[in-house]
Formats: sequence, structure tokens, C-alpha cells
Amino acid sequence: MTRRPFNARRLLKLYPPSWRERYGDEFVTYVDDALDGDRPTAGFVLSIVTGALRERGHHSGLVGADHAPSVQSRAGALLVLCAWSAFMFAGASFSKLSEHSASAMPAGSGSLAHVGFVIVASCGALGMVLVLLGACVTLPSFTHFLRDGGWPLVRQRIRTSLALSALLALLIVPLTLWAHHLNSLQRNGGDAQYSGAFVVWVALCALTFVSWDRVAVQCVSQMTLPPRVLRFEALLAGVISLLMIAITVGAALWWADVATNAPWFLQGASAGTSSSPFAPNLFFTLVLMVLATGVGAFGTSRIARAWGRA
Repeated sequence: MTRRPFNARRLLKLYPPSWRERYGDEFVTYVDDALDGDRPTAGFVLSIVTGALRERGHHSGLVGADHAPSVQSRAGALLVLCAWSAFMFAGASFSKLSEHSASAMPAGSGSLAHVGFVIVASCGALGMVLVLLGACVTLPSFTHFLRDGGWPLVRQRIRTSLALSALLALLIVPLTLWAHHLNSLQRNGGDAQYSGAFVVWVALCALTFVSWDRVAVQCVSQMTLPPRVLRFEALLAGVISLLMIAITVGAALWWADVATNAPWFLQGASAGTSSSPFAPNLFFTLVLMVLATGVGAFGTSRIARAWGRA
């Protein structure tokens, strides 16, 4: 059976449109010559993906110093927005894992856990308010973008995001009713069917977040933002980065206190049961928080460099 030759243009799609227009033919020729009819190895694909990410970083203004400060500042603010979306996903996970924890703590303990939980809740709420405020400030520019021919460019992505959001809202109703008929142990892995349904819903959440992030990036990168609006957005991005740090610290404080005084809660076991303080779900939640915080910090540093050059 004759093996179909590898289509180099599949890898070309990883690069920015402007790069593809300029170097596309040369890239395809290079890949075809390098493979000589063979399938690409994992290392070869990884090198191509790395190069594509580097070019997209240059194209967006996240990498390099040859962009105007306004471009760098805009790119940094968008990166913080994407980081916040991932962070909110982790925040939702923490909210579920920590619910009813106060009642599980022994009498006279839990003050540190309470402080950590308050930090997470208050900073999370403030972050959402700031994101909404940033969206409201850019609304006039977004309206002008749509009127000037932007709607056909983003129409399909907006419709897809709205459909995903509607499906997400529709599915949460039966999932919530289902959860109310389960005990704590069943909700935290004891019921295989519920766990499977919850994982599907979480995956849909992630897909919805990513979909809206793509809409925001495509729109904002093509919108004309007045300098004062861009400065305000950059300031909001910096504050949100600080909030992500505070929330991560608060979640870590909560975990440390609960692990010390009520480790059984982390395992969904009965009070007083000898349990491990390590909870895989909570660990990965904190890892996601740390990674998102790091991405947000990089975006903020990009903004700071842009301001330093302005």
C-alpha cells in the first residue's frame, strides 16, 4: 500500500498569516526537501512548532523590541486577559474543592483557612469587576470596529462562542440538580457517572473560555484604541496580575491550614479519619494558578517595558 506523502502546508498553518504570505512557498519546499518523502519525526515537528510560536510572538508584539510601545502594551494586556481566563478556570476548581470546608474544621482552628478563602473570594470578585470594566471601556472602539467591516471577520467565532456558552449554561442545571442528590464523597470521585459528566462539563468550560479568548484577541488586535484607553487597559492588566498573585497565596494558605487541621476533608472522608494532606485535584489547581500567574506576570513585564520606552 502506497503511503500518502506528508502535506507540509499543515505545518505552515501554524505560522502567522503575514509570515505565510511572505515565506510560505519557501517553507513548503524546505519541509519537502528535509523529509524526502518520509513522515516527520516528533523532534522535527517540535522544532517547527517552536519556530511558529516564536514568529507568532514577534507578530503579536510579545517578543522583540522592534514594535511600537503601543503594540507591546496591547499584546501584554491581551496576554494578561488570557492568563486571567485560565486562572478563573482554576478558581472555579478551587471553589468547588473548598466548599463546606469551614464546617469540617475542628473548633478553635481554621482562622488561616478563613483568611485564605476570603482573599481568594474577594480578589476573584474584584478581578471579574476589573475585566468587565475593561470590556466596557473598549466598547466604543469595538462598535467602530464592527461598523468598519470587522463583523464578517469575527462573526463565526462570536457565534461559536455564544453557542458554547448557551450549551454550558444549559448543562449546568441538570448537573447541579444531580450534585444535590449526592453526598460529599460521591461528588468528589465516589460516583463514576457523576465524575464523568463533571469532567465533560469542565472540558466544555475550558473550550468556552478559549473560544472567547480567541474572539477577544482577534478583535482587540485589530481595533483602534485611543492612547488613554490603552493606558487604562494596561493599568488594569497590572492590577489583575497582582490579584492573581494574591489569590494563589490565599489558596495556598487555605490548603496549608486545612491540611494541618482537617486533612480528611481533602480526601472527602469522615471527620477525624487519618488522611493524607495531599489532594491531587487541589495540587493541579494550584499548579494552574501558578502557571497562569507566571504568564500574567510576563504580560505585565511587557507592558512595563513598553511604558519605559514611551
